[in-house]
Amino acid sequence: MDKQTLEETAWMGVHDDAEAWIVALGPNETMFTGGDDSTFCLWDLKSHETIVRKKFMCGQTSCEWSPINENVIAQGMMYS
Repeated sequence: MDKQTLEETAWMGVHDDAEAWIVALGPNETMFTGGDDSTFCLWDLKSHETIVRKKFMCGQTSCEWSPINENVIAQGMMYS
Protein backbone atom coordinates (compact mmCIF):
# COMPACT_ATOMS: atom_id res chain seq x y z
CA MET A 1 0.00 0.00 0.00
CA ASP A 2 1.25 3.44 -0.86
CA LYS A 3 1.51 5.37 2.42
CA GLN A 4 0.75 8.71 0.76
CA THR A 5 -2.31 7.78 -1.30
CA LEU A 6 -3.41 4.61 0.56
CA GLU A 7 -3.70 2.91 -2.85
CA GLU A 8 -3.01 -0.82 -3.15
CA THR A 9 0.33 -1.45 -4.85
CA ALA A 10 0.52 -5.24 -4.60
CA TRP A 11 -1.84 -8.13 -3.93
CA MET A 12 -0.88 -11.44 -2.36
CA GLY A 13 -3.65 -13.72 -3.58
CA VAL A 14 -3.50 -17.47 -3.00
CA HIS A 15 -6.67 -18.56 -1.20
CA ASP A 16 -8.79 -18.81 -4.35
CA ASP A 17 -12.32 -17.59 -3.62
CA ALA A 18 -12.10 -18.68 0.02
CA GLU A 19 -11.97 -16.55 3.13
CA ALA A 20 -8.63 -16.05 4.86
CA TRP A 21 -9.31 -16.82 8.54
CA ILE A 22 -5.86 -16.21 9.99
CA VAL A 23 -2.91 -13.90 9.49
CA ALA A 24 0.14 -14.20 11.76
CA LEU A 25 3.19 -12.00 11.36
CA GLY A 26 6.42 -13.86 11.93
CA PRO A 27 10.13 -13.21 12.26
CA ASN A 28 12.37 -12.10 9.40
CA GLU A 29 9.58 -10.35 7.45
CA THR A 30 7.40 -13.44 7.07
CA MET A 31 3.68 -14.00 7.47
CA PHE A 32 1.38 -17.02 7.69
CA THR A 33 -2.13 -17.10 6.25
CA GLY A 34 -4.79 -19.79 6.39
CA GLY A 35 -8.44 -20.13 5.60
CA ASP A 36 -11.50 -22.17 4.79
CA ASP A 37 -9.88 -23.47 1.60
CA SER A 38 -7.68 -25.63 3.92
CA THR A 39 -4.53 -23.91 2.65
CA PHE A 40 -1.77 -22.77 5.01
CA CYS A 41 0.86 -20.44 3.51
CA LEU A 42 4.14 -18.94 4.64
CA TRP A 43 4.89 -15.68 2.81
CA ASP A 44 8.00 -13.61 2.23
CA LEU A 45 6.78 -10.05 2.79
CA LYS A 46 9.63 -8.52 0.78
CA SER A 47 8.92 -10.39 -2.45
CA HIS A 48 5.19 -11.13 -1.85
CA GLU A 49 5.90 -14.74 -2.84
CA THR A 50 4.86 -17.89 -1.00
CA ILE A 51 7.72 -19.79 0.62
CA VAL A 52 5.56 -22.76 1.64
CA ARG A 53 2.02 -23.67 0.61
CA LYS A 54 0.41 -26.69 2.30
CA LYS A 55 -3.09 -28.02 1.68
CA PHE A 56 -4.76 -29.78 4.63
CA MET A 57 -8.06 -31.67 4.93
CA CYS A 58 -9.83 -28.91 6.89
CA GLY A 59 -9.93 -25.14 7.43
CA GLN A 60 -7.06 -23.34 9.14
CA THR A 61 -8.23 -21.41 12.20
CA SER A 62 -5.18 -20.26 14.20
CA CYS A 63 -1.42 -19.90 14.17
CA GLU A 64 1.14 -18.66 16.68
CA TRP A 65 4.93 -18.48 16.58
CA SER A 66 6.93 -20.02 19.40
CA PRO A 67 8.43 -17.31 21.65
CA ILE A 68 11.45 -19.60 22.22
CA ASN A 69 12.23 -20.90 18.72
CA GLU A 70 11.32 -18.92 15.57
CA ASN A 71 11.35 -22.15 13.54
CA VAL A 72 8.36 -23.56 15.48
CA ILE A 73 4.69 -22.62 15.13
CA ALA A 74 1.47 -23.92 16.63
CA GLN A 75 -1.40 -24.31 14.18
CA GLY A 76 -5.12 -24.95 14.68
CA MET A 77 -7.63 -26.53 12.31
CA MET A 78 -11.41 -26.86 12.16
CA TYR A 79 -12.48 -30.40 11.42
CA SER A 80 -16.16 -31.14 10.99
